[in-house]
Amino acid sequence: MRDENRQAWNRRARKYQAEAGSSLPTDRIHYASPAFPYDDELGLVGDVGGRDVLEIGCGAAQCGIAMAKQGARVTGLDLSEEQLACARELAAREGVSLRLVHGSMEDLSAFADASFDLVFSACALGYVADWAAVCREAGRVLRPGGAFVFSTSHPVFQVVANRELWHDPTYPTSYFARGPLRWEWDEGSGVWFTEYKRTLGDLLNPLAAAGLLLERLEEPQPVRPAAEDPYWDAEQLALARELPLLLIVKARRPG
Repeated sequence: MRDENRQAWNRRARKYQAEAGSSLPTDRIHYASPAFPYDDELGLVGDVGGRDVLEIGCGAAQCGIAMAKQGARVTGLDLSEEQLACARELAAREGVSLRLVHGSMEDLSAFADASFDLVFSACALGYVADWAAVCREAGRVLRPGGAFVFSTSHPVFQVVANRELWHDPTYPTSYFARGPLRWEWDEGSGVWFTEYKRTLGDLLNPLAAAGLLLERLEEPQPVRPAAEDPYWDAEQLALARELPLLLIVKARRPG
């Protein structure tokens, strides 16, 4: 399934970056889409000047570029070669230098122990099968005192939104349903992705098992209108003002 996601993102990357990706800023760290607070509004990442940062599942590396502009030494990692090509082109246009690495966030063996001050990911973790491995690897490559900051779809919202808005019979109706979910991006496109549905406990417990300490958990409401967001429509964002659509977590390696 990892290879299926790699191939799907290779086929989808250019269209995605031309549509939703083009709305993402390269001077502010985002967690989802323009409707939701940026990091300068939430303050989880904070000052990255002079820091070594690894962005996993970086896509076109809009966040990595923003951090590089703030003085960070940034490495971006993604499973999709085409996403990395988009990142390379965008970084060149923005006049910043990033190290871009092809690979899976479940296996960070390309990087030495304790080599980063921050591991960051924005809405990419749902595509990985072995979340516990991601947590272990993030903990390993972090320096003592370093932070793992990530966002992902909130498991509560996914179930309620399907019941009230999407009415997709292939999607689980139980919060406690787990496992892979295959879906086609644009009906008839033949571009199939696999995502992994998890509960809140499934997301948080592996952090503790990897020796990471939970520092903050945010469930932000939208702060900007749907007109500024190409990804979520007005009906979905209205629901997201009543139920959390987005989960943001900051965990720290002790030391």
